[in-house]
Amino acid sequence: MSETQDGQAEPVDDALTRLNAELSGESDRAVVLIGTSMVEEALTGVLQAHLVPNPSASDTLFDGPNAPLASFSNKIDCAFRMGVISSRFARDLHLIRRIRNEFAHRAASCDLRDPQARNRIEELTKSHGIFERSPKKVKEEGSPSLKDQFVEAVSWMLYSLDIQRTKVSQLNSRKPEFGYDFSYDEDYTADSTET
Repeated sequence: MSETQDGQAEPVDDALTRLNAELSGESDRAVVLIGTSMVEEALTGVLQAHLVPNPSASDTLFDGPNAPLASFSNKIDCAFRMGVISSRFARDLHLIRRIRNEFAHRAASCDLRDPQARNRIEELTKSHGIFERSPKKVKEEGSPSLKDQFVEAVSWMLYSLDIQRTKVSQLNSRKPEFGYDFSYDEDYTADSTET
């Protein structure tokens, strides 16, 4: 969870306001690439907080092109399978990832109004339903633009992942299996093996 300078938890509206201010002058492409990068980094933090601590500076699960969790897609799938995120959250992260991939591999004319990006953003917005559950706010401020819808989704996802990172329980390293301690020269009972 984001914190203010005095160490207090930052309300989700404040986090959204800051993110909107940071991304407001950016192009559609920059909003997508920066926002998605931030979400991927937050998801990586949740996974690292949950996994057994890495004993070295380089993490073979995350670092390098052939690392099993180097890709955003693999991180999403792993987080879902570990029970760290829900299936809906995973599905929506994949929508964001697909928008990012489309924009990252296009040389020019990245526009959230393009049919494929628009459809994915509308699907994302419908999935989380924040605007649908907030008719008063929509009436006061008007219908959000596609960029606003994307930033809204990224904002609450970042907030949620930040909270999740502080709540996950870190896995402990296992004790060595019995074969690393067992000796035929000592009394052996099944109760003395690994727990």
